[in-house]
Amino acid sequence: MAEILANARFFFEVSAQVLRNGSTLRFRAHGQSMRPFLHDGDVLTIVPAPPAQIRLGDVVFYPGEGGRPNAHRVRAVE
Repeated sequence: MAEILANARFFFEVSAQVLRNGSTLRFRAHGQSMRPFLHDGDVLTIVPAPPAQIRLGDVVFYPGEGGRPNAHRVRAVE
């Protein structure tokens, strides 16, 4: 698999299009916010899913402030 470096906004725009097309997205996660569940450098595989299928403990990928991509584990459903 080729590795492509991109700024956060561009990465999210391309990622959103990939998922809208029904394709699977794989990327290397960076950060420490989900340790010990995920570690810096882990590869995530994201698949398109309707909101009704999302459950506690799932990892969701969504736009944050300024279009920056976020991946976080679902801890509660309201």
